[in-house]
Amino acid sequence: LHHEHALLGQRLQHRPDRSAAGARAGPHGDVAGGSGRPRLRGRSTATARPGLRANLTPARMSTDKRILFYSTNRNVPRADLRGALLQGQAADKGLFMPETVPPLSPRDLAALAGISYPEIAWFVLRRFTAGVIDDETLRALCEDAYDFEVPLERVEGRRFLMRLDRGPTASFKDFAARMMARWMGVLMEGGTGDLVILTATS
Repeated sequence: LHHEHALLGQRLQHRPDRSAAGARAGPHGDVAGGSGRPRLRGRSTATARPGLRANLTPARMSTDKRILFYSTNRNVPRADLRGALLQGQAADKGLFMPETVPPLSPRDLAALAGISYPEIAWFVLRRFTAGVIDDETLRALCEDAYDFEVPLERVEGRRFLMRLDRGPTASFKDFAARMMARWMGVLMEGGTGDLVILTATS
């Protein structure tokens, strides 16, 4: 997921921050300083552009179909998001992959320019959570998981570098791991038993 977000960030045209110089960061990494660097902000509302929320409503999305996941070894039945995420590795020792990756149209990309990173994450991820996690829950999870600044630094021309080191562990893994943990928490609600998560660093 973090890879997909990074690629998306490279394709968007972002505007530099025009706030007064010297302003301090807000409580959730919503920096209002005048550094002149393009950036995606953490917790912020998308009210600067009239009708922006309307462009991000489900009725305007490219797809709302539930996505199934297959094992790379192809020896077990397909699973929905809940089954794939809570299993971890497939029973045939393969990795779960989505059957399809919903494309983003030029209109979709245009709707994302100038909005916060949590909003972009919601817009992209809801295609993978359709039918499993409702939109409002997913939006809240995105706001909670990505409550830090995600700046874009200009390399040259329209080429930008997305900084993935501003999360709590200063690692790109904050992008995928924080969301994965929150999805697991939601999917475990109302169930019985415990879920043991074994992790390792690379």
